[in-house]
Amino acid sequence: MLTNSKRQISAIMALLVFFFSAFPAKRSDAAVPLVGLAISAFGPGGTLVSSNVLASVGTALIGGTIVALGITPNNAEAPTRVPLSTDQPTIDAVMPPPVVPQTVSASTGTQYTCAGGYCTGNYGSPAAACAAVVAAGTGGVCSYNPTEYTTLTVTGVTAGSCQIMTQCGSWSPSYIGVTLVPVETTTCPAGYTLNNGSCVLNNARQAQSDNKYDLVRTPTGFALPSAEADSQPSYLSAGSGRIVVTGSDSSGNPVVTTIELNSSGGVKVTANTQSTMGGQSVVNTQTIDTSTNGQVSSVNSTTNQGSISGVGTGEVPVVNTGAAVNPGESLVFPSDYARVGEAATAAQAVKTSVDAVKDQLTSSVDVVDPTVPAWTDPWGTTFNALKGWSLPSHSSSCPQPSFNWEGRVYAFSTHCQLVTDHWSALSAAMMVVWTIAALWFVLTA
Repeated sequence: MLTNSKRQISAIMALLVFFFSAFPAKRSDAAVPLVGLAISAFGPGGTLVSSNVLASVGTALIGGTIVALGITPNNAEAPTRVPLSTDQPTIDAVMPPPVVPQTVSASTGTQYTCAGGYCTGNYGSPAAACAAVVAAGTGGVCSYNPTEYTTLTVTGVTAGSCQIMTQCGSWSPSYIGVTLVPVETTTCPAGYTLNNGSCVLNNARQAQSDNKYDLVRTPTGFALPSAEADSQPSYLSAGSGRIVVTGSDSSGNPVVTTIELNSSGGVKVTANTQSTMGGQSVVNTQTIDTSTNGQVSSVNSTTNQGSISGVGTGEVPVVNTGAAVNPGESLVFPSDYARVGEAATAAQAVKTSVDAVKDQLTSSVDVVDPTVPAWTDPWGTTFNALKGWSLPSHSSSCPQPSFNWEGRVYAFSTHCQLVTDHWSALSAAMMVVWTIAALWFVLTA
């Protein structure tokens, strides 16, 4: 019986340890961290020029050719590829689209349109066609009273018709029947265009996801793709021909990178990184300019007082910079000691202090030996506070955890009764364990 009790107690304790390890009592709030980013540069044919232009030595890039950038996030979102060249074969060599069939079979189906001109276009279901009728007619001026407006409501839908209730302001409603005409249609999947009954590939990036979000180079800058199977990453925004990338570097510092055209028709990449220098917030700005053929023409790096605000808010971050920060301290050259006599003055002050110490050490004045007083009460009242000390009292109760899930409260209390029922066996087992442990420590000492 004692063996079974021990097994039950062991099973209960193991269950409790597992539960509180998997479901800690402390509540934790989810937070969205700043996305860590690395921006790599690629040359013609996909050769890697720099694995991370944010961390590379700027002068090492001068003279190289960059035709595309790769933005790799430190989370589950898709990486982004940015074409810097305007030559499509060059772009495809560095940013190849996913491999998909050139032609696929078209699919046929039935759509619906409205007879009598109540709606325009084809719709995938009768309900969608009826909803189009309501959307087209609601809000018009009532013919009975120009100050009131017409409201349409769908009251019935069948495979071939729908009933619409129309009401002009406060007037009594009337009903109209709209006949739905089925239309046999032939459609192609996304990324394909119908041509002579067959679907021909039009956009491979729209036809299939490759877990890469590819931007578009335009004559005025850069833009988001009009059709892309992969979703736009949260760290990326675009507007007015400029790309803005927000994230953090390898040290967790916020980084805002802009990609836009420069005055010569090439590309300008500006990376602003916020950090702390000398106890103040500073922004390091690294600028890379390329010519029209992608060759890096200049690299510049400056550090100014300032900060980056708005990162992670969904808005375009703002980079505020002030005066330039001097990376070092100016040198202060010493004066000419021999000419102005500063060395002699300093030496005289040292000599005076040393002579005073020497006089005290060599003095012949007799010193009277001190007398040690009698010590009748060595401890005094040092330990008086310990006279009333006693073991502190302690009381405890069995923990009964609980949690709320889907509107119900689940409590764990049965283990308390099990521990109480087997308390004597548990106490005896622990006494044996501690006795063995004490003997082990004593015998191995």
